[in-house]
Amino acid sequence: MIGFVVANEMDSMRANMLAYQTLKLNVHNIVVINNDGTKIPEKYSFDRVLCDVPCSGDGTIRKNDGIEFK
Repeated sequence: MIGFVVANEMDSMRANMLAYQTLKLNVHNIVVINNDGTKIPEKYSFDRVLCDVPCSGDGTIRKNDGIEFK
């Protein structure tokens, strides 16, 4: 069985850019959707889930004494 990737991006502009980039790379086993990930129906199941969560900036703050944490 050949697998495929479901790429979900909540922001529509980022989802469009992701879809455009996959077309440029000639990738055929990816589906880009634009949805709130918490609202994907439970009838769909996935073997793996990879999350690209927002960065906290913690590493930059620790490395640079000149940055104030607010």
